[in-house]
Amino acid sequence: MNLAQADISIKNRDEIGELARHFTQMKHNLQDLLERVSFHSQQVAASSEELTASSELTHQTAEHVSQLIQGIAAGAEQQVNDAENATQIAVSISQVMQQVSTSMEHAISSSVEANKQQRKVMKWLPNQSNK
Repeated sequence: MNLAQADISIKNRDEIGELARHFTQMKHNLQDLLERVSFHSQQVAASSEELTASSELTHQTAEHVSQLIQGIAAGAEQQVNDAENATQIAVSISQVMQQVSTSMEHAISSSVEANKQQRKVMKWLPNQSNK
């Protein structure tokens, strides 16, 4: 059946005329169906193109987010390393301060002892000059 041909024009009121009218109606229905299928096919193609573009954009966004997360993870790892280094430095400073404190305690103790010895000598010296 060629849908581009002109309608069949039969004026008879008998079965052949009725068949021709139904045949013409079927031809119009088929043309309408083909037009709707064509229209919807174009819509599906356009939607497919939009989905492809959207998918590409989503992929690019996911790549960008992945890179950002990797950067954040690297930064967090660096912060952990820096915190560990700072802790080690604080421990070292604490150890040095403890050594300084111990040395100061020895120095104070030695100074107190030297002061006691000096007082003894100062008490002893006047007694020696009187003899």
